[in-house]
Amino acid sequence: MVDFLLIKPVYYDEGGKLDLTTSLERVPPLGLGYVAASCKDFSVKILDMEAKEIKTRDVWEEIKKHAPRIIGITVISSTIEQVKKICEIIKKNSKIKVILGGPHAILDPESLIKMSDYVVCGEAEIMINDLLHYLINKRGDLTKIKNLLYIKNKKLIYTEKNLIKNLDDIPFPKRELWNKQDYFHFFAKKRPYTSVITSRGCPYQCIYCTPIYNIRRRSVENVIKEIKKIIYEFNTTDIEFFDETFNLGEKWVIDFCKRVIEEKIKINWRARCRPDLVTEESTKMMKEAGCYMISLGVESANDSTLKFFNKGYIIRQVENAIKIIKKNKMELHAYFIIGSPTEDKKKTLNTINFSIKKPFDYVIFSILTPQPGTKLMQTALRNNWLQDSKIDYNKTKGYCYPIMDHPNLTREEIMKLHKNATINFFIRPKRMINILKKILFNKGIEKERVIKTIFNYLLSKR
Repeated sequence: MVDFLLIKPVYYDEGGKLDLTTSLERVPPLGLGYVAASCKDFSVKILDMEAKEIKTRDVWEEIKKHAPRIIGITVISSTIEQVKKICEIIKKNSKIKVILGGPHAILDPESLIKMSDYVVCGEAEIMINDLLHYLINKRGDLTKIKNLLYIKNKKLIYTEKNLIKNLDDIPFPKRELWNKQDYFHFFAKKRPYTSVITSRGCPYQCIYCTPIYNIRRRSVENVIKEIKKIIYEFNTTDIEFFDETFNLGEKWVIDFCKRVIEEKIKINWRARCRPDLVTEESTKMMKEAGCYMISLGVESANDSTLKFFNKGYIIRQVENAIKIIKKNKMELHAYFIIGSPTEDKKKTLNTINFSIKKPFDYVIFSILTPQPGTKLMQTALRNNWLQDSKIDYNKTKGYCYPIMDHPNLTREEIMKLHKNATINFFIRPKRMINILKKILFNKGIEKERVIKTIFNYLLSKR
């Protein structure tokens, strides 16, 4: 028996068919690891359904093995349907209380409360231990537990919202609760790899992003301590920094890199950065400290679209960042978004051609998709851009299907542009050779899965 079972639903699971060959990564459940570490008075297990290849319809058999007293499930918008089915299965077979949390619970908690008993609509670390005491030991006052939504007398009850002020106070994620060999990433240099966050929140206000503007950063000392623990206790040296913006605050970045260099900490790592914050000094230090790849959120090659996205930078700053990164001989990965209602086909092709001509090693193209609680959703509703009054989040998986009406392009045209953008980028000989080398020589990936993913994408209608 376990007090608390945390579940990460499988991402692709339609009609009982489990498809594990449609992405190039399997990411450790870092968020659940943080939650587990904060349950200091209770026994906890993590069930990653994708890692263990468990179909939604078969989840009860796995739950029975753990015999949990309480179940917690993390929810992103694209897994709402799976979560709904899991909750139905739990309620059908038991009286176990279900707690839902995660990104979608913060964005739209009321969409989840009817399928569960409680929704954690803020950071869970500051309240989860108290909630478990209330549910298991009948101890405490429910109304005083932070970041919670529940129903009482048919009324929605929200408790006080609160953010963690000092991230150094949070225990490190309980990585021992998952098998490190279950996880891989196409960009990783070797296996096992893991992810680390050095900050939470983002001060910028891009229209399509989760509105959490309160930026809080861990101390360099605290991050270094976690990295040492990862190396010595989990024998892992490949790290992805999962911050929204790793290079936010040049001094912090330089101080961190200096510590890594001075203490001769041997890690291979990559991070997501803002183009306008890329500098010569910080990039050089990152390279010396073991950073081999930087991911840039470029999004568009058109200044008018960047302005609509509220990015806060222009394409000239992106070009400057590219020069600095390549000068330091680092791999360069970029995110692009197409399907903005502000663009016609010519502007969309300008972004695609920009990605092809610039020295990016890898790119990911997404279709602009409104998420609940974002400024883009408000704008879409105000302008009647949504094709359906109720969003089918199954269609938003991978952000490769347009769910908004476009004034200049049909849905089919956007999908064709999206697919051709990826193909035309990677069809260049140098990039094809690079992909082939990764498949043949990189120890950090699942070769069979990568090959299947590539062929599935080429043969798909999307």
